[in-house]
Amino acid sequence: MQHRFIFVDTEVLGNLLNVRKIKENRDEWFTENNHCHD
Repeated sequence: MQHRFIFVDTEVLGNLLNVRKIKENRDEWFTENNHCHD
C-alpha cells in the first residue's frame, strides 16, 4: 500500500510540474506573439 501511495504522489507531483512548465511556455509564447504583432 505504501509503495502505491508514493507512486501516486510522484505522479501527481510530476503532473503539477509539467502543468507549471507548460503554463510558463504558453505565457512566453503569448508574449512573443504579442510583440510580433506590435
